[in-house]
Amino acid sequence: RTQKSAGTIRQMMTAETFLNAAESVRMGFADRVVSASQVVARRTSRTIVANAGTSVAAQWRAAVASCGGNALKADKAHPGLRSRVIAEANKR
Repeated sequence: RTQKSAGTIRQMMTAETFLNAAESVRMGFADRVVSASQVVARRTSRTIVANAGTSVAAQWRAAVASCGGNALKADKAHPGLRSRVIAEANKR
């Protein structure tokens, strides 16, 4: 369905790429958005598990952790995520 090559998907999984609901639909990983909640997918050994309501801050912490605690690497690996964290924080 996604029309992405196995190599591209493997790279996304290795990089622990985060997708929101709209991105998931656009890239062919989901058929439609079922709620307004952000959806984050995490890879397990053989399945992709969706968690509704995961905050952008939690996504950022996971991104930094996946980059060995290096925020600059996380920013490069997950473009736009840091900006979404700041925007979420400014809403409060």
